[in-house]
Amino acid sequence: MAFSELRSATFRIPAGAGAELKMWTHRVTPAGDSEALPALLEVHDGGEAKRFDLGLSGGEVVVPITGRASEIVITFPGST
Repeated sequence: MAFSELRSATFRIPAGAGAELKMWTHRVTPAGDSEALPALLEVHDGGEAKRFDLGLSGGEVVVPITGRASEIVITFPGST
């Protein structure tokens, strides 16, 4: 599959992995520069899911997490 076909990615973070999560969605241009990619981020860390629009934050966000096992879902525009 080509990266341009990717619509979402799910990551599982084990318990005890840390106190915060930094998420950065970007691509490297042919000139070697970093370019932010718009995406929606959901962090399932116990309790309710936290949602972030990475398109509004330059592709980056730092989220405090509890240290419990977590699930991270990144959804790229155009997906259903």
